[in-house]
Amino acid sequence: MLDLANHAGAESANARLLWVSGAPSLEAVAAIPEGHEVCWCYGPKADYLDLWERYGFFDATACIHSAEIWAGAVGEEPCWIPEKIVPLECPLLTRLLAEARAECEENGADGARRSGLTKFAVLIRRHLSGYPALAPDGTENGSEDVRAVLQYEQQLLAGTLANVEKQLNR
Repeated sequence: MLDLANHAGAESANARLLWVSGAPSLEAVAAIPEGHEVCWCYGPKADYLDLWERYGFFDATACIHSAEIWAGAVGEEPCWIPEKIVPLECPLLTRLLAEARAECEENGADGARRSGLTKFAVLIRRHLSGYPALAPDGTENGSEDVRAVLQYEQQLLAGTLANVEKQLNR
């Protein structure tokens, strides 16, 4: 049954998924005229790329946009960086700032925020440098979806990097 219901953004879905006695069920949340399709939101808290990874399509209505970068030890999960983070907040930056504060306390130095932001910028630059160059027509990068993901992540991370650098230049 769920395979027959299409996705709609959280604002326009006319049904929702419920679990009743361990079984999935769809419940209408709005009147569904005869002949209209039943649509539910596959993931109201899903990131723009999550839906592509899970279902193979991009949802322009997704309100969460982020990219993942690897920033830690081998075996550690990648860290997500949200789009347009103003003020600058994300778990990775929180961790880097805490590490910088601890280092500054140990060494009796100031500048923990600057140190944490600098490390954050270095990680983003390193991640961006690992992307293949996008050909102007995109022909060298496989499928259209792959090109779309690469462009999306590069633009998101470049925007975040610009924001971090703006903070550092204050």
